[in-house]
Amino acid sequence: MIRVSVSKIKADFSEYVNRATYGRERVIIMSRGKPKAVIMSLEDLEALETAAQTTPMLKTGEEVATITIDTNQTTRQFTAITWQEGKWFVAQCLQVEVTSQGRTETEALVNLREALELHFEPPRATILPQTHSLEVTLRAAA
Repeated sequence: MIRVSVSKIKADFSEYVNRATYGRERVIIMSRGKPKAVIMSLEDLEALETAAQTTPMLKTGEEVATITIDTNQTTRQFTAITWQEGKWFVAQCLQVEVTSQGRTETEALVNLREALELHFEPPRATILPQTHSLEVTLRAAA
């Protein structure tokens, strides 16, 4: 997922629609530093809606959820915690460093499940991987 400002979306709208449609990228549209909307492929939207309607593998507790995924014919179960940050819900897996978000708690858990499935999917590099160093400035929690 990439985050793009509203002004950048206005300037290059067709580029981001194509990236979502053909590159299967999800584009989070940011306004004043906050996520406001998403551009995603129709296939991703349909999959998200289907998953939201049929989520028998997601069992929601008060703040803890159990997520079951099938990887290579192996079923694995994970525990996640959820919390709300502004208008968004965050779901974080306790066993693996994978986190996701959604507009609802259920959507955040569905997105976390998808992220976990992708995390355990074997890599399919088409070119040799490259190593990059990233510098990140962290703010202290208030």
